[in-house]
Amino acid sequence: MVNRLSNRQIVLNLLRLGQPISRPQVAAALSISLPTAGGMVKQLLNSRLLIETGRSKSSGGRPAQLVQMNPDYAHAIGLTISSRLIQALLVNMAGQVIWEGETVASADSVDEVTSQAASQVSAALARSGDMPVSGIGVGISGVVDIDSGLSRSFPQLRDWKDVPIGEMLSEQFRLPIVVHNEVQAATLAELHYGCGRQTNNLLYLHLGKGIGLGLVSDGRLLRGSHGHAGEIGHTVVDPRGPVCYCGNYGCLESLASPPAVVRDAIAAIRQGVASSIATGRLDKLDEVTIQDVFTAAAKGDRLATNLLTAAGEHIGGAVANVANIFNPEMLVLGGVLAGGPPILVDAITRVFSARLLPVLVEKTAICVSQIRQQACGLGAATAIFDRLLEEADLFDRALT
Repeated sequence: MVNRLSNRQIVLNLLRLGQPISRPQVAAALSISLPTAGGMVKQLLNSRLLIETGRSKSSGGRPAQLVQMNPDYAHAIGLTISSRLIQALLVNMAGQVIWEGETVASADSVDEVTSQAASQVSAALARSGDMPVSGIGVGISGVVDIDSGLSRSFPQLRDWKDVPIGEMLSEQFRLPIVVHNEVQAATLAELHYGCGRQTNNLLYLHLGKGIGLGLVSDGRLLRGSHGHAGEIGHTVVDPRGPVCYCGNYGCLESLASPPAVVRDAIAAIRQGVASSIATGRLDKLDEVTIQDVFTAAAKGDRLATNLLTAAGEHIGGAVANVANIFNPEMLVLGGVLAGGPPILVDAITRVFSARLLPVLVEKTAICVSQIRQQACGLGAATAIFDRLLEEADLFDRALT
């Protein structure tokens, strides 16, 4: 007998595909009888989680009545808090973004970051109008305690320690709050709305200022015993490499993250290496960004090309080690590096494929995220919807 939690996941995954489904499809997906599926659908229609939406094309018999998720069943705010960006999304139950607001993060103090975050939430609530908002999902960079809603640490802010971001937002807005690590939130979005919509085993590699990994096994996000699973950025790939801020030498982040690539570009130019990255700014090298490296690589600059290739090779090798252990159906690449020149993604793909067990190469797809900028907010909002449905007990009652 399939347990109820598995049934819940299967039905939600079907609905989140966004395509109308029929009762026979529900019955087949859950391996239950058509009358049982019909009774379940009826209860979910009565609850307004589902709505009817026409009939299927006839193949000789009577066309089947189709249903799909009611996008207006609930709405949530998905809040992204990173050292680069503060973003709020107003999202409906179907994962559609109704409104988006963002601002460049002023990561100078705890008060400034939290104030910017609250301001974006206020703007989203103002745009919600008469739409009921069921909660605020937060995806935040750094180390997070999911159970308590504490943000243990935040990039670049030494005075950020055990900030009760969940409690602060709850007190201000009087709404339920769910707090996730940024990468794990984005993984949920890729699983439900992105490249991984039809997969159950997925690796999401976040290539932002830091490098993190989201792991999905049998349709479940793996968080680890304390919620810190996926810290691939602190996998040591070269013990003789540069020191990482975690204290180890040669971590993946210290070799292949955007700050590492920029650091190496500046060091090479100061040693006399010719590069278009330095054109007109030899006295302002500290202002070089990863976008400058991307631009130079796109024009064929040798230094930029070599740096991005080396970063991609380090990344591809590290994630291949994880894939050999977890055997995912798909690797999804997200974050700022995934949106860079093809040379970097090509290097990741080449080394990833070369390091995989031969039997896995053709069975492991690679996809560049199409929802990069919104992934974290979408996933954070989805966590609110999941909690709402669990607390409402709709599936347990419908499947009884």
